Amino acid sequence: MKQRRVVAGIRDGKEFLEEEEIESVRAVNVEITPIFRTNGVPTVPNDGRGLPRAKSPADLGFPGAGSVIAGTLRVPPHTSVAAHAEETRRDDRPGHHASDSVDVDVVIEGELIYEADDGSVVTLKQGDWIIKYGTVHAWHNRTAKPAVMAFFGLGAHRVD
Repeated sequence: MKQRRVVAGIRDGKEFLEEEEIESVRAVNVEITPIFRTNGVPTVPNDGRGLPRAKSPADLGFPGAGSVIAGTLRVPPHTSVAAHAEETRRDDRPGHHASDSVDVDVVIEGELIYEADDGSVVTLKQGDWIIKYGTVHAWHNRTAKPAVMAFFGLGAHRVD
């Protein structure tokens, strides 16, 4: 799936608009389109250079503390999202994982089920938002249609 990304920035003292098509990357059993990433706290003004150009799942990664990521996640019908290598996985609960980030997600197409570590669930439909503070969770699409979610993650420090 291709998505268009438009960047508004300042380069050589002048504002500019730059657009390009971003290809999704297959990651385990879903598609992820990396739209934006910083390595550390962003600065402004910014010329927009250094935006992600992921070619493989290993290029995606999760944000370090103070870093930001944004993109979309496409989940095929009748699919549970598998955990990724960088995440804290629960081997006793397949698909359950956590990342060291505060995530703000919105369903933009279809519906997804968020399953908490204790087994409680909530169905998120188009336009619904969820904010996760490093929680252990799993995602499921139990419908016959694809689901698409936009995600925004802010890397955080985990304290136990």
